[in-house]
Amino acid sequence: MSSDSIRNKRVFVSDIHLGDARSWTGAGYPYPYAWIRRNIETLKAFLDETAQREDVAELVLLGDLFDQWIIPADLAPNIRLDDIAESNREVIEKIGALPRSGIKVTYVPGNHDMPFSLNDIQARKDFMARVLPGVKYVCDDSAAPPRVVYRRGLLAAEHGHMYCLCNAPDWSENPGTPLLHKSFLPLGYFVSRLVAYKEATTGKPQSDFRILAGVIEASLRKSGGEFIPEMDPTKIPEKLPGRTSFARELLTGMASDASFGWNRPVNIEGLPEYPSTESLDSLSDDYSVLWSNWDNHPAVRYVANNDINTCIAALNECGHISEAAKAEYLQPKRKDTNIVIFGHTHIAEIKKYCVVESIALDHIPLPSGGPYDFIYANSGSWVDSVPYCSYVETEEDPASNRCYVRLMAYAPGKTEVKGQGYVRLKEQ
Repeated sequence: MSSDSIRNKRVFVSDIHLGDARSWTGAGYPYPYAWIRRNIETLKAFLDETAQREDVAELVLLGDLFDQWIIPADLAPNIRLDDIAESNREVIEKIGALPRSGIKVTYVPGNHDMPFSLNDIQARKDFMARVLPGVKYVCDDSAAPPRVVYRRGLLAAEHGHMYCLCNAPDWSENPGTPLLHKSFLPLGYFVSRLVAYKEATTGKPQSDFRILAGVIEASLRKSGGEFIPEMDPTKIPEKLPGRTSFARELLTGMASDASFGWNRPVNIEGLPEYPSTESLDSLSDDYSVLWSNWDNHPAVRYVANNDINTCIAALNECGHISEAAKAEYLQPKRKDTNIVIFGHTHIAEIKKYCVVESIALDHIPLPSGGPYDFIYANSGSWVDSVPYCSYVETEEDPASNRCYVRLMAYAPGKTEVKGQGYVRLKEQ
């Protein structure tokens, strides 16, 4: 049974977050701070089982396979991709073996494994070609920032960070640096450094989203008022206050949560166009125009009227980004996309939309499972803190003009469908 005709499924996995040897040992801190340790064996079993499947045409890695962000704030950030690959050799070898099993592998970078600058992109491509030969690396560097989107027919997939205020590539800091060499590390990088410090010193897995969400919501209410919970773009003023204090408020809240003193320097030795250390106070100033700069952000959105405005981009940091997917891709006026798959949030979910009088509604169950007008799915994560390891699977059935989308929970030797539906494979 080796016919390519039965390979009609694609598997989308994201947010594995492999770390280097330091993150496993703790590097002198009381606790290891790697996000995936226990689930490594589960991941290996998944890759082995996938290699044996004769119905899978392609594995798509939707970002954050390698983690260069989760490093305690006072530790030198000298994580090299080669070090991560060497510390996770078995996982890398199993991924690299998939093309030899007849399964294509495509890699779409996320925020934790994105290049630091435009000048860094070629080095990333060279690394991928050397360590994972045969794996397609999706990175269109003809745009700034590079566009990282997987497309197949009416399906679009990307990591999802491009719609998040603190994690989208950002050039608001170091304004005098030439664009080619300028770091576009977002504010979220430094938030992650504080998160890692908390993990390394307390042993508590991942910083609570409640802290981040609380700081963001409080800041948003100072700018936007009571429309915030509704996430309704029609109620948002055309021009929002600049919120120059947003970065300071966010770093203050995260530093307090991590018990990292405000006056302690953040070790950033080796980061392009940065000094060896920088204070949280200085970083707050660096990103003071983050809020006001979103409207001038390098184009990453298709929507002409920019439904993903500054407040929505900030709210996207708090867990769910289905609204971003809907605003970007799942518009009735667009005819080129009816499936969107994101990662980034670590929250596995699937939403199925019916369009009623030009309004997309996600609470209409169709007894036959479809056809829905749009489906959004988030592939979840494989880090130890999630309730289950998950992936998204699509299945194309040309005979019935259907493309099924399934959210899957995985344990070795066992898979469970958490939700599913189908759309038309081709527009009629």
